[in-house]
Amino acid sequence: MKTLMPGVTLILLLAFAPAALADKASATNEVAEARAMVRSAERSGADSTATVELKMARDLLNSAQSNLDDRDWQDAEYAARKSQRDAEVADSKTEALKAEHSLAELQSVVDTLKSELKRQGETQ
Repeated sequence: MKTLMPGVTLILLLAFAPAALADKASATNEVAEARAMVRSAERSGADSTATVELKMARDLLNSAQSNLDDRDWQDAEYAARKSQRDAEVADSKTEALKAEHSLAELQSVVDTLKSELKRQGETQ
């Protein structure tokens, strides 16, 4: 029976190794995705329009990276996913503010055109 134990241990290690590697790979991928999403939010201008959300995304990304470095795959993946959501919110908020600004500019142009048409109608 004692001679079977090292073999069983080896089989168990081999059986569970892919699961451990999958967790590491998944966590690594999630951290990379979070990093890309934070950069995207930064490029869209979230530094000035969604500062709180972007800071939260950055802080969670740092936490995820730290967990990854500590080989805490589950916490790394969790923090990375939260970072992704916060980066997505920061990016969406920035895009919404840009859209509102564009709408205000268009409304101004429309108002100017209406005034001009009204003025021209009164002079004829």
